[in-house]
Amino acid sequence: MGKCNSCEEKDESRFWRWEESPIPDSPSTQILPLNTDTRRADPGDLQPKDFPNPVVNIQNAPALPDPAGLQSLMELLGKGDAFRDVTGLNQNQLSALAAYQKAVDTALSFGKEAAELAKTAATVQMAKDAQKSGSLSNEDTKAIVKKQLDPDPQKAREETKKDVDQIDEAKQQDRVDEGQAQDMTEDRIRKGQGTTKPKPAAPKKGKRKYHLTLIFKDFEERPLTGTWVLNFGSLVEETFESTGHEVRYDVEVDTSRDNIFYIRGNPYLTGMSFPPDPEYYYHVIQLSPTVGTNPNLTFEIAQKRRAQQVTDSSTTSESDVKLHAVATEFGSSVESSGETGLLASIFAKVAVKATISGKRVWTDSESTGTGSSDTHTVTYTVLVPQRRLILRQKGETALDLDLDD
Repeated sequence: MGKCNSCEEKDESRFWRWEESPIPDSPSTQILPLNTDTRRADPGDLQPKDFPNPVVNIQNAPALPDPAGLQSLMELLGKGDAFRDVTGLNQNQLSALAAYQKAVDTALSFGKEAAELAKTAATVQMAKDAQKSGSLSNEDTKAIVKKQLDPDPQKAREETKKDVDQIDEAKQQDRVDEGQAQDMTEDRIRKGQGTTKPKPAAPKKGKRKYHLTLIFKDFEERPLTGTWVLNFGSLVEETFESTGHEVRYDVEVDTSRDNIFYIRGNPYLTGMSFPPDPEYYYHVIQLSPTVGTNPNLTFEIAQKRRAQQVTDSSTTSESDVKLHAVATEFGSSVESSGETGLLASIFAKVAVKATISGKRVWTDSESTGTGSSDTHTVTYTVLVPQRRLILRQKGETALDLDLDD
């Protein structure tokens, strides 16, 4: 290939003699020779045609029917004066105007009445002055004064009827109730007649019959069961049981003296008999209630609780602590009544309702022959049903004090 700086050196390690070994798999399609003819083709028919029918047809939805029951509301809301007086201002103004007009009429009426009274007083004074000066005789003066001070009976009746008609009109307009209208009418008629309202008669003294209703409740305002003995009026040592319902009696009471209401009983115990002595009953109350003319007497007899301080050994069970607290409230002791005694059974029944609300531990050290030892005592605060009951009389203040207090 010659020699120069730009000549390519033949590398015999590479194949480069293509003319000696041509490529065996030459393409069969020959490359066309160069052609400069135009390549434009006929565009064909370009006129638009209709679209084919769609597979899914969209139909026009029918119109919704008018809402049932709302036509009247729509017509009302369409009016311009639907909310013409939301705050009631117009009616308030009319009421205020009516009240003002009534006040003016009342003032005019009082003014007219005052003028008439002043005229009458002036006429009477002139007649008296004329009598003193000798211009009028005593008979003429009396006639003038009587004419001025004693109004025409027919005119007085007409004024009374007019006032009564106004009261009836006020009652029909609900400005006064029936009781007020009746009282106002009676007062106006008495005024026209020159009479006064009679005082109510004092209740008659003596024995009267009453319907007595007793309602028993515990300290939680729930029905209280138990066995009771009642002394009140004609009821003497009347024994009964309360089982959660009202207890009713017809009793005769002497209203001319104080009547003692005395009841004793044992709560939570029924179907048992007890000795008549008061020391065998846990609850008691004795007082003088109010007895009036109302034939119905309703008494509510209720418990209340009180805190008792009890000191026992640390080994004492809580049930025994409650039992000792109940005995302390009663004023006795469990040991004095015997473990199987009647009081012990009463105390045990009441102790179930007791509650320990607090306790305080005390430690005492003492010396013995073999050394020293510590003993523990506990002071308990126990809420127990109080022995004294409360009496609530319907329409009166609750009473829980004994007559001895």
